[in-house]
Amino acid sequence: MRIRSVLAMLAISALAVAAPCIAQEMTGNGESIIVDMPPKETALPDGYSFVELQSRQLLVSADTDHPFHHAAIICSGTCTMKPGGESGSCSGGCTGRDPDGDVITFSWDGMDQGGWKLLGGSGKWSKASGSGMWKSMGPMGAGFTRSTWSGTIRMK
Repeated sequence: MRIRSVLAMLAISALAVAAPCIAQEMTGNGESIIVDMPPKETALPDGYSFVELQSRQLLVSADTDHPFHHAAIICSGTCTMKPGGESGSCSGGCTGRDPDGDVITFSWDGMDQGGWKLLGGSGKWSKASGSGMWKSMGPMGAGFTRSTWSGTIRMK
């Protein structure tokens, strides 16, 4: 009987130590409220152009307990645009802080919609990973635009 109690106690202790190492996976969705900085465009040969982008964003999650909720980030990127400016390819990265002050870092690609990837950061984000999709929803007025986002993240 005593051996069972000791074994039970050891098992509980092992779980308490191992619990922080177990990855927690969660899905989420929300919006990014965006202030775009003026783009810088450089003309290239054959009518192509190179565009440098930068924005400030506030992530708002449908679930206010989601760790992305109210993260404030700065994103930058570049696009190579085909003649006429209607299509091309864009990619970049974002870095910012969540409400707890932990740094979070993403990469992204796409023009009016595309993908994002969580690269990590500090604190709770140091071993986090994840990915998802985003889609531009256009202007909101007063200089703001917005996009929707969805995806899955894994926290350790």
